[in-house]
Amino acid sequence: MLRTRLVSRFLSSVLPPLVLAGLTIGTHAAGQAPQGQGRFGGSDGAARRAPTPETTAANATGDAAEILGLEQKIEAAVVRGDVAFAETVLSSDFHFRHGDGWTRGEKTGGIEDDRAAFMKRIADKEYLVHDLDNPKIEMHGNVAITWGR
Repeated sequence: MLRTRLVSRFLSSVLPPLVLAGLTIGTHAAGQAPQGQGRFGGSDGAARRAPTPETTAANATGDAAEILGLEQKIEAAVVRGDVAFAETVLSSDFHFRHGDGWTRGEKTGGIEDDRAAFMKRIADKEYLVHDLDNPKIEMHGNVAITWGR
């Protein structure tokens, strides 16, 4: 089997599955605004907030830092072929979308593995390298969304 270096673009979480679609963040707690203003403070009702800085491994603290650390351990386990470790941290309904379609000339998509298919890739040691380039994280209570390249 030909092993190649894979640096993939993907938007996923490798923690117990987080398949989130249509996430809306930041509704006003009371649902009301001062008289004469829209719900989010602007006269037209549009949200008026300063952008939130991205949380990365360099500035993560608490749970976010712990999750990004776990994600690095998972990536190392994938390269080592450590199925036993992966089985302890990936849920039974885990899915992984590979962002490597660009290596085959695809414009979107790529391969999607369920848990069994991804475990086989780990067992077969398909990856010599599986790094994340500047992973980022968003915390939403006890849910974390991570992404990177």
